[in-house]
Amino acid sequence: MQNHELGVIIIDYDICVGCYACVEACPFHANFIDPVEKVPLICDGCNGDPTCVKYCYKEAIRVVE
Repeated sequence: MQNHELGVIIIDYDICVGCYACVEACPFHANFIDPVEKVPLICDGCNGDPTCVKYCYKEAIRVVE
């Protein structure tokens, strides 16, 4: 399983389909697409209530304790 972890957010790239809904949903425009890998890169978690997690319909992004 390939994961990218930063702060409280984990993206499971085995589940992620690259729809970029998480990038579009971010109210701070803090999520980006890796220009080489073409996968989302995540920020610090919207102060504990990450919008991208709510919008990822594949549930590839989750909050961890």
